[in-house]
Amino acid sequence: MSGYASRTKPFERVELDLYTKALALDDGSGHRGVIITMDLIGLSSKIAEPVAQRIGEKTNLKREQILLNFAHNHAGPVLSLGPREESDDPQPAAETIEYTNWMMDQLVEVATASARENAPAKLSWSTGVANLVMNRREFTPPA
Repeated sequence: MSGYASRTKPFERVELDLYTKALALDDGSGHRGVIITMDLIGLSSKIAEPVAQRIGEKTNLKREQILLNFAHNHAGPVLSLGPREESDDPQPAAETIEYTNWMMDQLVEVATASARENAPAKLSWSTGVANLVMNRREFTPPA
C-alpha cells in the first residue's frame, strides 16, 4: 500500500473497492478532452505519460486534452514499473510490476470507453465552502 513508509506488512483485507472513472467532453465545436480520476495516491511520469500516450493514440486526443487526476489515497496500491529512488525498498516485487501494467491497461480502457460513448449533456459548475472538515495544516491568521 502506498503512502505509509512505516508499514511493516501487506494489507489484510479490502474495506472498500477503489475506482477509476473517466469523463469525456466534446463541446461540438472541435474542443475535446477526457478527465480520468483515480482512487490512488498519484502516478509517476513513468506511468502517467505512457498511459496518456496510449489514450491519445486510441482517441486522437493531444496530451494537453488528457487530465490524469488522483485522490491522493493512502489506502491504495503502490504502483511501479521498476526501481524507485524514493523508496527504502527500491526494487518492487514482480506482483507490483504486474499490477501496475494491469492498472495502466485499465486506465486506457476506461478513458477510451468514455470517449466512445458520448451523449448530450449540460455541463455546469459552482463553488462553495465545506466547513465540516479541516486539514491539520489549516491556515490561520497570525496571533
